[in-house]
Amino acid sequence: MSKVLIRIRILPTETSVDLKELASRISTALKGIADVIRTVEEPIAFGLSALIVDLVMDEREGGTYDIEQTLSSVDGIGELDIVRVSLLSGA
Repeated sequence: MSKVLIRIRILPTETSVDLKELASRISTALKGIADVIRTVEEPIAFGLSALIVDLVMDEREGGTYDIEQTLSSVDGIGELDIVRVSLLSGA
């Protein structure tokens, strides 16, 4: 089965959300669905930063639906955008 690399841009509900704690909650929520391989904070404006999350999952029907549904229930996530989905070669 092929692997897929997904990059997600997550905006917190407010500027006071601890992005390191949010990254930990995201990793926990995605256990069994996908493996988080990297998280990076990206400054936006006025003290607000986005969290860029790279993860790997098995290619399957439904694409990113399970990930989006799971992340929408994580406390502290205001918005999320799937930035990129790429098939990993040789995986």
